[in-house]
Amino acid sequence: MTSPDGAVPDGAYVGDPNSPNNIAALANMTQASALSIISGNVVNAFNSAGTNIGNLVNQGTGPVQNQVNNRPTYTESPLNIPLWVNINSDDDPTFPLSQLVNWTDVTSSSSSVEDAAPIYTPATDVLELGFIRATRDRTYSTVGLITGTGAWGNAPNMFWVYVYRMDPSTGNLTRLWTSGDVEAAITFQGTQFRLSMPTLQVHQGDVFAVGIQQNAPSIGTACRPLACLYQAVTDQPPGVYPRNIYQYYNATTSYPAPVNIAQSTLTDGNWIPWFVLG
Repeated sequence: MTSPDGAVPDGAYVGDPNSPNNIAALANMTQASALSIISGNVVNAFNSAGTNIGNLVNQGTGPVQNQVNNRPTYTESPLNIPLWVNINSDDDPTFPLSQLVNWTDVTSSSSSVEDAAPIYTPATDVLELGFIRATRDRTYSTVGLITGTGAWGNAPNMFWVYVYRMDPSTGNLTRLWTSGDVEAAITFQGTQFRLSMPTLQVHQGDVFAVGIQQNAPSIGTACRPLACLYQAVTDQPPGVYPRNIYQYYNATTSYPAPVNIAQSTLTDGNWIPWFVLG
C-alpha cells in the first residue's frame, strides 16, 4: 500500500521489492511462502557472514569438550594412598604410619642407639586431642589409636574415646560421639585398637578431633601410654585452625568431656598421638 501522496512508507511490504507498485503477490501469498521469505532472510544473514548454526554450536562446545577429554578418568584419579601413609587405604590418620619410628636413646657420651619407643603417657583426666582433615567426601565408622610399649603395669580406672567436629572459622569443638569407658578393651601394649561408632557423613576439608581421656588419679593406677611423634614447632599463625595437629584440654575432671569446647581453652603441645578415623 502507499501513503496518500503515492509514496511507499518505510517498512511497508509490497510483494516484489523490484516493483514497488506491484502488490499482487500479496494476494497469492501462502503461509508457506511467507515463512520462506522470513526464514530465508535469516539464513542468508548467517550464510553471508560465512558461518551457520552448526558452526556456532561447534565453536561454543569445542573448547568445553577439549577440557573434558583432557581430564583424568575415574581409574586415573588417585583414590588410594601410598602404603607409607597407612596400610589401610580407607584410613585418615593424624600422621603417616611410617613416621612412627624409634627415637635415639643416648647410652653414653660417645654412643647412641635408636631403640627408644616413640611414646608418651598422658596425665590423668586430660583430654588428648589429635586433629584429622577429611581428604574427600566419605563416611567414617571407626576410630583408632596405637598404645605405647612401655609402663603397662597398672591400668587406669577409665579410658574414654571421643570424636569432635571443629568449626573452621573459630577452632571451637563440638562433640559428635563418645565411646563410654572402654578400659577393659584396651588390653595390650604396642597394639592398634579400633572402635566402631555410628557412621558419620563427612565432606572434603572437614576437620575432626579424636580425643582420649583417662582417669588414673591414685597410686596403683596409671594412664596407658600412646604412640606418638615429637614435634619441635607447635603453633600456627593467628587465625589458622586447628592451631596444631595436637592439643589438649585439662579444664575438666568429669566424664564424659564437655559437648562444646572453645578453642581458647585448648593448649598446644609437642606430642602428636597416632589417632585415625576410617
